[in-house]
Amino acid sequence: MSLRWRLTLLFLAATLLVWAPVNLWIYTNALRDVNQIYDAHLARSARVLLSLAAASAERGELDELKHLIPTLIPTYLPQLQGIGEVAEPGPKGNERLMAFQLLGRDGSVLLASASAPSRPLAAGIPGFSDSRVSGVRWRVFGVADPKQGLVLYAGEPQALRATVAWDLVESLLVPTFLAVPVLLALTWTAASSGLRPLVVLVREVKQRAPQDLRPLSGVPVPPEVQPLVSALNDLLRRLGRALDRERQFTGNAAHELRTPLAALRVQAQVAQRAATEEQRHRALDQIIAGVGHAGHLVDQLLTLSRLDNRVVGQTERGVRLLEVARRTAADLEPLARDRSVSVQIEGADNAATCGDETCISILFRNLLDNAIRYGPLSGDVTLTVRDSGLFNRIVVTDQGPGLPDGQHAEMFERFRRGSAVKAPGSGLGLSIVRRICELHGGSVHLENRPEGGLRCEVRLPLIATASPDLSPPGSAHRS
Repeated sequence: MSLRWRLTLLFLAATLLVWAPVNLWIYTNALRDVNQIYDAHLARSARVLLSLAAASAERGELDELKHLIPTLIPTYLPQLQGIGEVAEPGPKGNERLMAFQLLGRDGSVLLASASAPSRPLAAGIPGFSDSRVSGVRWRVFGVADPKQGLVLYAGEPQALRATVAWDLVESLLVPTFLAVPVLLALTWTAASSGLRPLVVLVREVKQRAPQDLRPLSGVPVPPEVQPLVSALNDLLRRLGRALDRERQFTGNAAHELRTPLAALRVQAQVAQRAATEEQRHRALDQIIAGVGHAGHLVDQLLTLSRLDNRVVGQTERGVRLLEVARRTAADLEPLARDRSVSVQIEGADNAATCGDETCISILFRNLLDNAIRYGPLSGDVTLTVRDSGLFNRIVVTDQGPGLPDGQHAEMFERFRRGSAVKAPGSGLGLSIVRRICELHGGSVHLENRPEGGLRCEVRLPLIATASPDLSPPGSAHRS
């Protein structure tokens, strides 16, 4: 269902919800007013009729009263149209009849109108009363003349009063029902006018080219729609940044993969044309090393691509940093053994952060891999985890050549390597480390050590303790 139809129907439902009790209140008040008017009319009529009957009884002409009523009513009681056999047309073609009964001292009916039931309308009850006679509900007024011993009951069917009250309300309902289509049309027009800014906004978005990610700043919208426009503009900005990253990633990946693939082609041609077995084996060794380098580069590129679109909050939990560092060092033990590098992991067992354990493991792997690869043969690499009271400090040191002044901040850019570095690499390791720190609300910093080598410090948020199911292993590991 469209928003326009929904607004129209909701407005109509609200109108009917208010309109129903209002009309019920009108009907109740109309019925009360009709009852008051008819009660006054009934009492006045009963007293007039009793006075006529008493006067006739005093003269001994009571039997003649019934025959004289059609003549007496227009002469003496012009306000009592409809008494006895005389009726006036009522609403919807019905007749409003007033019935009366004149009773003697012994309770016998001396005189009654043709519209009166055969049984007495009331039983010795003076004033107003409600009764049911022969299945009909009556409103009765009784009045007595003690001198002549007469009692007169005048009554009207209560259904006729309800009919009159309903006719009064009906005169209001008919125009209301006739106004419903007009109300619907006006509501539809008002909803269409109110939703026009949304139509303009939809048209603006549909006319945009896929590469047009400019904010929707020129679309006039009411304050209620402004949050939607702000959310769309924020989405467009994030899409723009994501597309920029994708374009940069694609360009960098194509550029970086071109060199190792070209080298593999050259080495394959050398192996194909080698004159001796020694030359062929040397070329094949170069191909194997090139494939390893290209595979490492592809792995780093894929890791960086996943991190660019990762939301850590989906898999956050308590992570014991020292335990993850030890596992990562164990995985890198073959590389460290090939280079005769001693890797030492030390620190506080209870140091923990809240984050993604896989990302933390990747962070440690890149830090240790860089330190092992770019440090000297038979060197030492140390990873220390400390709880500083405000954050977790992760420090990795090596004995390599360090970096020239001014290049430390540049190392976190993608595909950037130090000018003095000779070992093969992708230039993505520290970019991955920085991205993981950003995802976890941390930071990373590089500096040269006074005694030689490079020092990398990572700061991650601190939590009081890690998950209870993580049991800390020993405090140091060497490989």
